[in-house]
Amino acid sequence: MGNIRKILIIGLTGFLIFFNMTISACSVNKNQISQEEYEKAFTSEKLSNVTISTVGYENVHLKEKYCCVGDNYAFYNYYDDLQFYGKFYEIKNGEESCYLYGSEDFECFTEEDAFWRKSEIMFDKSSLFHNAKFVALYKIAFHLLEYDTKEKCYYAEITSQGQPFLYTYYFLDKKLGKIEITSSANENYYRIMEFYDYGTTTISINI
Repeated sequence: MGNIRKILIIGLTGFLIFFNMTISACSVNKNQISQEEYEKAFTSEKLSNVTISTVGYENVHLKEKYCCVGDNYAFYNYYDDLQFYGKFYEIKNGEESCYLYGSEDFECFTEEDAFWRKSEIMFDKSSLFHNAKFVALYKIAFHLLEYDTKEKCYYAEITSQGQPFLYTYYFLDKKLGKIEITSSANENYYRIMEFYDYGTTTISINI
């Protein structure tokens, strides 16, 4: 009886060790990526259906939101939770349409500006907003990154224009989850971009 109990305990212990290793491996795989997967995460293919929310620019009140669905995109600027500017680009039935909302300058925004209006000037297709190309501006060379096993993120410390910056990247299922940029020289400078609603993002504009 004692031998059977020992065998059962050993078997159960082995199973638990294997189970924990499997769970840990799955967790690592969800947050770690290869160089090829890293490069792909910044492409239009991966960012063709996503919502991106951004805070920073040395002003805690300013927020941005970007929604990309295929070739269509919408960009919104907020001060606290008040939208004061927006742009919307759409291709529908082969026809391009562009719309603007409010004023780019929050100080000039009035309630009378709080509507979407069609723009007679087409947006530049080379714009960084098309296909979320602006996200690639925050990509650091993969070989410079280190992986933090505790925080489950990649990071790199670089110097730009004489100032030190810390770039931190979080990934989930081979996709960007969050990018954080901070400066040890200026604690008021930071930029946080969060990526979500992959594959389910929609654009809702009252036109």
